[in-house]
Amino acid sequence: MAKISTYDNASPVALDDKVIGTSVDGSPSNVTKNFLISDILGLATAATLDDVLTAGNSSAQSMVLTGSATINDLRVDNMKMTNLSAYLDNASALAGGLVPNDVYRTPTGSLQIVY
Repeated sequence: MAKISTYDNASPVALDDKVIGTSVDGSPSNVTKNFLISDILGLATAATLDDVLTAGNSSAQSMVLTGSATINDLRVDNMKMTNLSAYLDNASALAGGLVPNDVYRTPTGSLQIVY
């Protein structure tokens, strides 16, 4: 058998391709076997956003949320909100079609929440 470094790389890699490894369990133990890439991937579990945040990890990437979200104790260090309608006050915002908890800006640029 040739040295493994002399074999060509498979490209593209397919889920039914095999890799060589050691099977520790079973009889005899530590025997060399083939493993399907799909089976190896099946051992990995995808982390949810909750898993990542619980682990204390964060991201500098942009996030787009669709649907509704409930946020408690929100702290925002830097936020850009574009395309907000401008209203003089809460009454004007309501008259303009906004509903409670919508966000608008005043003509001076301050952000307000409709109540």
